[in-house]
Amino acid sequence: MSLRLEREEDVIEVIKKSTNAIGYGYPCVVDEDTGEVVDGYHRKRADPNWPEIKRKFKDEIERLIFRIVVNTARRSVSKKERKAEMIKLASLLEKRGVPKEQICQKICELLKNSFSERYIRSLLPSKYKESRKVRRQKTVWEVHGEEVKEKKKKEPRVVSKPKKLMCPVCGAALAFLGDMLVPYHEALKGR
Repeated sequence: MSLRLEREEDVIEVIKKSTNAIGYGYPCVVDEDTGEVVDGYHRKRADPNWPEIKRKFKDEIERLIFRIVVNTARRSVSKKERKAEMIKLASLLEKRGVPKEQICQKICELLKNSFSERYIRSLLPSKYKESRKVRRQKTVWEVHGEEVKEKKKKEPRVVSKPKKLMCPVCGAALAFLGDMLVPYHEALKGR
């Protein structure tokens, strides 16, 4: 059963009780240069003597990415907290010179696809989201509908192995059988 606590003081109280029952769990991670607690803020508040590991970070972006990834692996993070982290990361990337319309994609890359681009986009303000018009690619129907018309103009039609297409939604292998889009293996049977 997952324990969902809303108040910070409740979290700290639970940590104190668990420490009394089982001792120290995960050590806190502290930035070697700044002394900032990167992971384990509540543990340090529950007990200032909580064991810690010092770690060197290249910059603030690397420190924030570390915090996001370890928190994701270890505990449930509220949407409000996750949103604040993503907005901070987006702001840091913007200051570094990453174009606003590329920030969502850059966050995905930095987090090694720990979250879907769609989820990250849902957390970011609109100024960091790519324009849908920029991102839009032609659909299978738009691209291959034109090819089918061109093939109909050419006579006689040469029967060859159908061109393999990938569904943009599920990744399934597809091909045109006449003017119908079918699973690729079915198109091979029709040849």
